[in-house]
Amino acid sequence: MNGLKQISYLLVTFMFLISILSGCDSNKPNNQEDGPNEPPDTPFNPTPAHTSNFQSIETEIFWRCLDPDGDALTYDVFFGIDENPPLIVEKQADTLCLLGTLDYFTTYYWKVNAFDNYGDSATGPLWRFTTEASPNLPPNPPGYPSPADGATDQPIALTFSWTSSDPDGDDTLSYYVYFDTTSNPAPASGRLTDESFNPGLLNPETHYYWRVVAYDNYGDSTSGPVWEFTTGAAADGIFAALVVGRIITIVDDTPFALDEIVARFDSAYAPCIPVTPLEADGVTCNEYLLLWHLSLGLHKYTDPYYSPFIELGDTYVFEVFGNLIIPALIDSIDFPSTEPILTDPVESDTVSISGFDIVWTGAEEGTTVRFVLITDVDTTGTSVETANDGSYTMTSEDLEPLGELAGEYGLLLVRQNSKAITADGYDSRGYIWARVMNLITIYVE
Repeated sequence: MNGLKQISYLLVTFMFLISILSGCDSNKPNNQEDGPNEPPDTPFNPTPAHTSNFQSIETEIFWRCLDPDGDALTYDVFFGIDENPPLIVEKQADTLCLLGTLDYFTTYYWKVNAFDNYGDSATGPLWRFTTEASPNLPPNPPGYPSPADGATDQPIALTFSWTSSDPDGDDTLSYYVYFDTTSNPAPASGRLTDESFNPGLLNPETHYYWRVVAYDNYGDSTSGPVWEFTTGAAADGIFAALVVGRIITIVDDTPFALDEIVARFDSAYAPCIPVTPLEADGVTCNEYLLLWHLSLGLHKYTDPYYSPFIELGDTYVFEVFGNLIIPALIDSIDFPSTEPILTDPVESDTVSISGFDIVWTGAEEGTTVRFVLITDVDTTGTSVETANDGSYTMTSEDLEPLGELAGEYGLLLVRQNSKAITADGYDSRGYIWARVMNLITIYVE
């Protein structure tokens, strides 16, 4: 028995020693045998390499990371254009992250945090790379010049214009103009952002050459061809059109008037629209200051909030403050003392292309009115002048210029006082008008 007791005692002692040596009192999770858990190593070996340039916009990011204990790892990925990039992927197992298509010529920042399956982690360093530049294409050659290539008899005051485009679609273009009397024109402008250039007053009967070089915002450029034109003889003078006007429209049988005063100047005869608009140093008409409108090429005063501001029968005096091109001028015109308004036909009436009657108020003995029929595609239409006696029959002969073209027309009733400008330095075809126009829409069939 003593032998059995001794054997039992030895077994208990052996089991106690085994329990101590097995690490039952260790702080290693899950009873690992190698000691306490170690966190992952810091992520390393980034691809693209840190600070690398010219990376494809289809780039994917890679990295390496190890764990001292051989634990399985997951990763949080931070990526963006800020130095504190946002989290884009959380707890992924792969060391590869797909980004999609990136932007051209952009610096991106990224980092990776590694986690083992015991919750310990390691924060990687901040890495960065820059993508490739856009495969930029140079601008298309400038074209569609004005004056046209080979044009003759051009005015001595004109503005060059052209069109240009870029095959990349969203590039910003700028321009340099070369201009001279030789076939290899010299630089004549600084950097321009508009497709136009004013060369100043030119010499009459002179042959000129010019070209335009277009640049995009990447510095690539394309030159247009050399264009040429010839100016005509010196003009008789500056053409001027000075107008005090009122237009009346009918809305729900109620007339509404809008007044405006306009002054425009041109180096060539331009009865309807400016050929080469010229700006005076200033223009006034009575107490009204006419402001320069570059997009319209004229000086104008209008005030829709206080229309009508023109007084029937008043005298309106224009004063033009001249400069080296436009002579100074003071001249006047009397505004009509009556205001003719159509009463038949009325707005949206239908009339016969064979002829129709017209009736209006505001008749005035010894004066005339003019009727004009126009469309939005043909502003010439037909025009008839008659006595301002309150009625007129538009005949088929009057309407003959319209042909047999039925449709929608604008009918204008115009009462106008006019006179020629005879001041020195002005073309004899220049004029001053004071007019009232009543406009309605009619249908001709």
